[in-house]
Amino acid sequence: MAAALRYGEIALVGNKLNPNSVVVFSHGLGDTCAGWAGSFRALASRVPHALFVLPTAPNQPVTLNGGARMPSWYDIASFDTDGRREDGDGVLRSAQYILKLVDDQRTKFNIPPHRAVVGGFSQGAVISIAAGLTSPTKLAGVISVSGYVGGRLAIQALGELQREVPIRMFHGKEDPMIPLQMSRGSRDLLTGLFKCKNVTHREYDGVGHGCNEPELDDVFAAIAELLPPL
Repeated sequence: MAAALRYGEIALVGNKLNPNSVVVFSHGLGDTCAGWAGSFRALASRVPHALFVLPTAPNQPVTLNGGARMPSWYDIASFDTDGRREDGDGVLRSAQYILKLVDDQRTKFNIPPHRAVVGGFSQGAVISIAAGLTSPTKLAGVISVSGYVGGRLAIQALGELQREVPIRMFHGKEDPMIPLQMSRGSRDLLTGLFKCKNVTHREYDGVGHGCNEPELDDVFAAIAELLPPL
């Protein structure tokens, strides 16, 4: 099935002419690149030197949703915290796709690795964390919105990881889909088992599985901090 997967539409937002930085931001389960395009268009002026690349996941069955087909970066069988029922191969496959999108823009505009950020919401955050950890070169940072560490056993099996890449995690305290404790556990996994050295975790009162204006503002502030003007 993996060979038949086809990734979808890509939206480009922000500086399309002469960017010195690139941000690849991935949507959540069932969404497309259009779901975040409006927010990024509204806020891209805060990082005018960056090109924002918004990809779309392939349509595939999702076990947790009764096998229904939808845009999904990987299959979800359960949210077991030990990782043994996770689609680790799917997580890494999409993480590699994200890194390819980064490399495509880096090559086109001669952007160095330390001027590239990967990030996403929910499932998109999961593959972004995996991409940041498994990138062959250290990126500028990882942005996780309402996400967690997925595919942990597959990531561990790779051995060498980018443990110094900055990882910025943002999570709503009322999230019913990915509970706050799951996010906190992922933060602890990153700083503990994975020995990541630069992880921050911010929590938001009254926010469910989504992103309100103060959180979105903090997300863009983090991107601007990771990618300062040259």
